[in-house]
Amino acid sequence: MTEYIRPASDSFLTFDPSRVPSPCFVVDEAAVERNLQILADFQERSGAKVLLALKAFGMYSLGPLFNKYLAGTCASGLAEARLGGRNLAARSMCFQPLIKIQISARS
Repeated sequence: MTEYIRPASDSFLTFDPSRVPSPCFVVDEAAVERNLQILADFQERSGAKVLLALKAFGMYSLGPLFNKYLAGTCASGLAEARLGGRNLAARSMCFQPLIKIQISARS
């Protein structure tokens, strides 16, 4: 059974895509904020820190909204960390995975 999820704001119920330029990104900011409130509640109740992964985010105009609810950003390199610190959050974590490759000697 598919459940219909009502948009967070009524404005999206009457959204007319012909009124915006194409191509463009259209975001229901109220829905984003509703989801951020869920994440903020999770942080508060669990003690965990929720970070915004910059690889999955490119709409910096929503940065102040994310800053209101999340603990910071997570970057995979120095350039992303600077971008996150400059445009999104005061706190930016940098994650760099390391892979150890073992080469076995041939007999």
